[in-house]
Amino acid sequence: MIDLYGVSEVTAPYFPGPFKSMRDRYIAQIDRVLSATRKGLMSQARPLLIYLAHLVARDLVMNDPEMGKEEEKFHIRQPDALPGQFLVQDGSITAVLDWELHVLSAC
Repeated sequence: MIDLYGVSEVTAPYFPGPFKSMRDRYIAQIDRVLSATRKGLMSQARPLLIYLAHLVARDLVMNDPEMGKEEEKFHIRQPDALPGQFLVQDGSITAVLDWELHVLSAC
């Protein structure tokens, strides 16, 4: 449930990393949400509930020995990747397609 959903005005890097452990990865994400909540950048209706939930999640992540294990192997993953975005030839990925549609309105 750790996510930046509801956090407005997130600045780059949007996806920090790389990380040596899952603990590092999740703590970075949780801390971003906590910081944004303290600064009033939450677009959700219940920022206090979100803040408290992330404090509990932070404690759980910090105290989980499994999440603290450093990984020897890793892979790079796009957060919103879908199967149709990958072009594969002879069992190898040859391209990753991703685009965003931004609609601009005139004032």
